[in-house]
Amino acid sequence: MLTWERENSHRRQWMKKAGVALLALCLMTPLMMTAAWGDSVTDEQYEQQEQTKQEQTKQEQQTKREQRLLAIQTGSSKATVNGESLGIAKPVIHQGAVMVPLGVFKQAFGSEIRLEGNNRIRILQGPHNIVLVMDSKTAWIDGQKVELSVAPTMISDTLMVPLRQVASGMGAKLSAIGSGAYTVSLNVVVKEQPDPSGMEGPGSSRIGNSYYTWSINYPSWMMIIQGASDESASYFTDPTGRYYLEVHALNQTVPLNAEDLLEIVISDVKESRETILHREAASSASVAYARAVTRDMDGLLWETRAYYANDRVYMLYFSDANAEHYTDMNTHAAFLNSFRPSFPAADPHVKDLSSVVDGLMDVGNDEYGVYLSVPADWNMNDEEMMYFKQKEGILAVTVTSVPKGARSGITSWVDEIKKWYAESFVEDAYKMTGQSPIEISGVEGQLLELQYNSGNGWIYTYQILIEHNGYRYHIEYAYPERIEDGAGLWEKMLDSIDIDYDRVPDQFGDLGEDNTLVDKTKMSTKSSSAYRYHIDIPLYWTPISDRFEQSDIQYSFMGGNFEIMARWNSPADRIIQEMKRYYTEANASNSKLKLLSVENITFAGVSAVSFTTHQVKDGVGFTTREIVFENNGITYMIVAELNDANATKEQTDVIERTLASFGLTK
Repeated sequence: MLTWERENSHRRQWMKKAGVALLALCLMTPLMMTAAWGDSVTDEQYEQQEQTKQEQTKQEQQTKREQRLLAIQTGSSKATVNGESLGIAKPVIHQGAVMVPLGVFKQAFGSEIRLEGNNRIRILQGPHNIVLVMDSKTAWIDGQKVELSVAPTMISDTLMVPLRQVASGMGAKLSAIGSGAYTVSLNVVVKEQPDPSGMEGPGSSRIGNSYYTWSINYPSWMMIIQGASDESASYFTDPTGRYYLEVHALNQTVPLNAEDLLEIVISDVKESRETILHREAASSASVAYARAVTRDMDGLLWETRAYYANDRVYMLYFSDANAEHYTDMNTHAAFLNSFRPSFPAADPHVKDLSSVVDGLMDVGNDEYGVYLSVPADWNMNDEEMMYFKQKEGILAVTVTSVPKGARSGITSWVDEIKKWYAESFVEDAYKMTGQSPIEISGVEGQLLELQYNSGNGWIYTYQILIEHNGYRYHIEYAYPERIEDGAGLWEKMLDSIDIDYDRVPDQFGDLGEDNTLVDKTKMSTKSSSAYRYHIDIPLYWTPISDRFEQSDIQYSFMGGNFEIMARWNSPADRIIQEMKRYYTEANASNSKLKLLSVENITFAGVSAVSFTTHQVKDGVGFTTREIVFENNGITYMIVAELNDANATKEQTDVIERTLASFGLTK
C-alpha cells in the first residue's frame, strides 16, 4: 500500500550521450480556429474581421498541401521524391515482404518518428498514428491492433519496416510499377518558413520545450527520441545515426557568466574521461555560452555547450560521426547557434515537445499501457510509475497479477485493503470515508477514499482498484490535509487517466501479487553463515537491505522498522554501557525521549540487555526496542521500531514472533 511515510527519494539521472530509445510524449500543433460572423457588423467588428482574414491569409500562405511521390527500387540505395534524388538504405525482400528503412518516411513525407521505451516506434503523419514493436508482428494503427505481415527488425544495422502496411497506415497510396519498383503517393502539409537561417533542409522550422523555455532549429534530419520523463532532457538523432543531440535543462538559481559555464563544461567532459580538443567562453555572443569540442574513448567527436538563463543551466551535447578534426564541428555552428533559452509560444511553426497543459505534464509507462497527467514540478519515475513532490503529494501505479482462488475479484480485493488498514493502524488513527464505483477506459472498478494519521496530521488518500484480463491495476494518490487543493488536483489527474488493457497481457506473464496484502502470519526463513544466525522474516515486510552475508539488515513496514546489526570484535559490554549512559542523560534532559526500561534477558539462549524507549519526532510518537548481546566474538544489536499510530495487536504480534524466531548457529 502507498503511504506517506514510504515515499521514496528520487534523484534525476542524466542520460548524457545515451544512445538509448526512451519514451516520447509530445503535443501536436493546435488547429487554428475561425470565427463565425453574422450578416450585420459594426465598424469595430469589421476591423476585427479584416484583421482575422489577414491572419488567416498569412497562415494559408505559410501552409499549403503538396502531393509527394516517393519512388523506390528493392536492392537500390537511390530513391526519388517528386523526381529529386534521395539516398537511402537499400530496400529488401524479407520473409516475402518489401522492407524499407524507417527514416525514408521522414525524408519523403516529413513523418514524425519517435522511439519509445526500448522497442517501440511511433510514426505520426497528419491524423494518423502508427505504433510498431521491434521484432513483433503486433502493431497499432490509429488505435486499432493489427497483425503485420513481417515484423520490423534491424537489417544491416538499419531499422527496416514493412512498406505496404506502414504506407497504408499513414494514408498513402502504394503502387507496384515494375519488378521490385514501387511508388508511394501522399498529400502532405508543407509549412513555409521565411529565411530559415541555420537550417539544414527546406521546410524546416524550430523545435523546443515551452515548459523549460528553450528552442532550436528543426533541420530535416532531426528525429525525436524523447528523454527524461520530466522533460528536462530531450534527445534527437537522424535516420542514419550520423548526428546525435541532447538538450538538458537543470535548475540553477545562482547566475553564471560564460567563464562559469566553461568550468561546468570542462568538469562535465572530464568526468566522462574525454579528451579536450578545443574550449571557448563566448561572452560576446547574443546569448553567452561556453563550448568544448572533445573526443570520447570510442573516437567520436562531441561539442558540449552550456547556457544560463531562466534560473537554469542548459546543456547541449552534439556529435557528428563523420567528424575527424575538431574544426569539422564548425560546420554545425549555424545549427547550434540557433539555440535560444526562450520559446515563442505564439508561433505555430515551432514544435512544442512539452506536454504541460494547465500545469500538468503527461506521464506514463508504455509497457504497462498506463497514461496520466501529474503536476509538472513533481519528481517523476515512469519506470516504477511513481510521481511525487516532497510534503505535497504522491501518486503511484502498480500492476500485479490477480491472486488465484478465493482471493480473486474486486470485492475480495476491497475487503483485503480494509483489513490491511485495520491491522496497520489503531482505531482512532484511520477512517474510511468513501467507496464508489468508477470507470477507467471502459472498465469498471472501485474508488476508495481513506484517511490516516501517524500523529503529525491527516493524510488523505484516493485508491482506484481495477481487475481486468487477469491483472490488477492499483492507482493511489495521497496528500496531507494542509494542501488546500489536493482534492481538486486529484479530479484533474483522475480525468487524465487512460489505460490500454491489452498491453500487459501482450508484454507480461505472471507479475506476482501485492506483497503488502500478504497474510501477516506468513514468514520466510533467512540465515547468515558469515554472522551465524537465522531468523523468520514476515513476507509483507519490505526489504531495504537484505543481504544476510553482510553485517546490516533492514526491513520496513507500515509505521515500523526492523534492523539487525552484527560486528566482529566489538565487545557488547562496552556498547551496553555507552547506551545506558546516553539514555540516562537523554531521559533527564529531553522531554520527548523517555527510557521505559532496561532489562537483563535471555535471548536466543544467551544473556542480553533490552532497552525500550519512547520518543516523539516531528509529531510522530514511536516505541523502540533494542536488544544487545554477544556470542563467539560477534556482537549483535536487533532494533524493532513501531509508531504509536500503527501499534496494533497484529503488528506487535508479528514483531514478537520475528524476535522469537531468531536463533544462533555454529
